Amino acid sequence: MRLSDKDLGLVRGQKIIAIGSPLGLFNTISDGIVSGFREFDYIKMVQITAPISPGSSGGALINMHGKLVGITTAGLDGQNLNMAVPDQYIKEFVGNVLKLK
Repeated sequence: MRLSDKDLGLVRGQKIIAIGSPLGLFNTISDGIVSGFREFDYIKMVQITAPISPGSSGGALINMHGKLVGITTAGLDGQNLNMAVPDQYIKEFVGNVLKLK
C-alpha cells in the first residue's frame, strides 16, 4: 500500500475507508468521512465516522484513490468519535526508520 501524496491531504467531508479486525473479524472494511481534526496532548488526530471497534486499531485508513492516509487508533465514548493518526506522522516515522539503515 502506498502513502498519499502531499497534494492529496485530508479535508472535512472526504470519503475514507477503514480496514481492520474488529473483535477478531479479520480484514473488515468500513467506510465513512473525515469529520474533523483534533489535537490530544499535542498530537494531531483525524476524526472519522467509519466505525472503529476493539481490534480495529492499527488498521489502514485509505482514501478513494487507494492511498494510505492514516492508521486507525481509537474509538472514544460517543457516536462517531473515532480517531486515526494522520499520514504525516507515518511518513515521519518511516523516514526515521529508513535513516537508521
